[in-house]
Amino acid sequence: MENQLIENGELVVIKLSQLSELIGLKVKDAMFGALDEYNARKLSEKKPDERISQKEVCEILHKSISTLNRWEKEGYLIPAGRNGKTPYYYRSQIDNLGKLEVA
Repeated sequence: MENQLIENGELVVIKLSQLSELIGLKVKDAMFGALDEYNARKLSEKKPDERISQKEVCEILHKSISTLNRWEKEGYLIPAGRNGKTPYYYRSQIDNLGKLEVA
């Protein structure tokens, strides 16, 4: 099934599936753009001494919990404290990780 539209005074023929795909791509671009803006705004609101969970650290660094546990044993990233058995970190620790030199 083909649909017709007029663009710049010219008749354009486009399949309904193509139109649907184009609309979907535009909606997806708009959603990701809004999400990027939201994330940038949230990051700018973060305080350096804010506590963040192990799960959040994993998401920020794109690492697994087992990697964080290994880093703790190696002394690379020591938790700021624990809530029960669950470690937490300060945002400043995570922000400063990239500044450290690894031997």
